[in-house]
Amino acid sequence: MKIYKKGNSEESILFLHPFPFDHRIWKPQVDFFSKSYSCISYNILGEIESKKSISKVITMDSFVEDLFAVIKTSRSKRLTIIACSIGGYILLRALEKEISIADKYIFIGTKSEADNNETKLKRLQGIEELQKTSRKNFLNNFFRNTVTENTLTSNKKMLKALQKIVHSRTALSSQIALQAAMGRRDTTVVLEQIKTPTLVLCGEKDTITTVSSMQNFSDKISGSKFL
Repeated sequence: MKIYKKGNSEESILFLHPFPFDHRIWKPQVDFFSKSYSCISYNILGEIESKKSISKVITMDSFVEDLFAVIKTSRSKRLTIIACSIGGYILLRALEKEISIADKYIFIGTKSEADNNETKLKRLQGIEELQKTSRKNFLNNFFRNTVTENTLTSNKKMLKALQKIVHSRTALSSQIALQAAMGRRDTTVVLEQIKTPTLVLCGEKDTITTVSSMQNFSDKISGSKFL
């Protein structure tokens, strides 16, 4: 697994990217924070990108083992983990296994509940699109459902940058990510066990992980701050 690091400090920030992007989604944040911190990122599906088929079952626990390996490699004296979307799923499952793996946590646009039947069906439809039609149809639907209208119509530069990252992913890696997310366990119980300083962030126009759902997420973590 390739690990990307920028900055030279004993205090580190580890970025876990959202689906279906890769480590490049964090470039503005890495460029800014690397002036004061060592910024670490990696591609959650990195090794899968180079393969045409996978013989083993990939689950959320597979991603958790990768996360533990990255943390061990970082050898940071103080570590903050920032996790968005599927990155949050991975971090929460990791905390079920080991509650204190960093000094601070930041969760963005994620959730602890397992998928309900409606969400599972949507993920299955996405997998079928990737298998039977094309990545283009899947990605077009993805952008319509997850990117704000303002970004779609007004911020062409940002939209182009996001599309460039997403179109570099393979159909196989996207399928595996959807399957792992669909099969993940409910990790809500771990929220009340978190005693580490935690920040929870939500976009005010996010229609998938809404402000109210992220507020509820934050309320379950003692002493967390919600923005």
